[in-house]
Amino acid sequence: MTLTFTVPVEELSLIIARLAGFMLSAPFFSMRALPVRIRGALVAGMGIFLWGVLPAPKLPSSAVAMAGALMADFMMGLSMGFVLQIMVHAMTSAGQLIAMEMGFAFSNMVDPSTGESATVIARIFSLAALLLFVLFGGHRMALRAIVASFVSHPPGFAVMPGPFVLKIVSLGKTLFDTAFRMALPITTAVLLTHISIALAARIAPRLNVFMLGFAAVILIGMFTLTAVLPSMHIVFRDLLTRGFEILEAISR
Repeated sequence: MTLTFTVPVEELSLIIARLAGFMLSAPFFSMRALPVRIRGALVAGMGIFLWGVLPAPKLPSSAVAMAGALMADFMMGLSMGFVLQIMVHAMTSAGQLIAMEMGFAFSNMVDPSTGESATVIARIFSLAALLLFVLFGGHRMALRAIVASFVSHPPGFAVMPGPFVLKIVSLGKTLFDTAFRMALPITTAVLLTHISIALAARIAPRLNVFMLGFAAVILIGMFTLTAVLPSMHIVFRDLLTRGFEILEAISR
């Protein structure tokens, strides 16, 4: 008795293309610290599982149409992960602004989650954003959103609605707006410190403004950052909620 098993390469490749695009851009899953083999195994396992539970899609009739369908599925997954990645980068951008105001812009280090150079404050904010993303269940909701997209847009028919594309474009404004909101208390305190030091320099011209100012800015900035940081999870939670609302728009 001979058992034969046929691997549906075309159907499976469409599913994996969307999952691969999502894993390349979504926060937590796209971390450089997460080994590529683990991400590949996760994509392959989810692809096989979804192929078993989803209805058989209608495959494109030609090789050119198949290549276009693969690219469309990949771009849909990439866009969905990019929406969530912007939420995390909003906190990282806030940390970068704070570091520049506090004089930490010269001390850079490599961020292992992105492989890019970042300041110490930006690194702290990046780690805090990833931690909050996991604590709020963002990784589970992200997987749920990408799986739901296969129901509303079957493999091979990945068409992003116009409102979804416009919302992705508008997220650039949201990124800068949220970053400035998070950095505003610290930058305001640092600005008032600079004004106070300038007034002190006018009153006492012999005062060593550079030495006193550098130490005072760091001290006031760190004190304000310590006071404000515990409440930043509220802003990030609202931002993350908005990101998942955008993802739900594509699953309808």
